[in-house]
Formats: sequence, C-alpha cells, structure tokens
Amino acid sequence: TIEPVVFGNTIQLVGYQLEGNILSLVWQSVAPLNANDTVFVQVLDANNQVAGQGDAPPTLPTGYWQVGEQFITNHTISASTPIAVGSYRVILGWYNPVDGTRLPVNYPDNAFALPSKLSVP
Repeated sequence: TIEPVVFGNTIQLVGYQLEGNILSLVWQSVAPLNANDTVFVQVLDANNQVAGQGDAPPTLPTGYWQVGEQFITNHTISASTPIAVGSYRVILGWYNPVDGTRLPVNYPDNAFALPSKLSVP
C-alpha cells in the first residue's frame, strides 16, 4: 500500500506490483484528461543514471478515461546493455509523447520514486 500520489491533478497512482523486471501500476482517473499521455518508468543507479526503462502508454488512451475508473499499465523494464547486479531506485510518472512535458507531481523532476527497489541478482 502506498500513499496516494496524484499526477497533474488528473491521475492517481493507487497501487503497484514489482516482480522481477515486470512492473504493474494501478491508476485511478480523478479528473478528465485532455491529452493521451504515456507512463514513463526509469530504473536509476546510485549515480542517478538511467540503467533501464519501461515506458508504455495505457491500453486505453487517457483521453478516454472516465473519472473514477481504474486502469492497470504493465511495464517490462529493459536496457540496451544488461543491468549490473545491484539494487535500483524506480521512478515513474506521466508525459505527453508529443512534446515530452511531464504531468506535474510534488516530487523532484515530476517523478515519483517507488518505495520498493528493483533488485538485480
């Protein structure tokens, strides 16, 4: 369970599950959305460098979401080179794929860090 995190006053993260390199996120629409935004997921190393990522738009574009409905997005975290053994912070958020603008959230770089870490054995 996590504290509710609201992006752009429109989309709330209500839950997540991280198993291996698969991240499932549960979202709830709290206000109408104008754009069809995409979820970004980044795995950061100790130097805050991106070690892997798993961006993906929701199956149903956000412009069609109705207030109060819940949606799940699934993200496979991958990298161009194998991710080294270790523990990584996972940050996520929403952006407009047209201009790259992130939905605002009350965290640095408009990105929320999950309480769980990605562990690479």
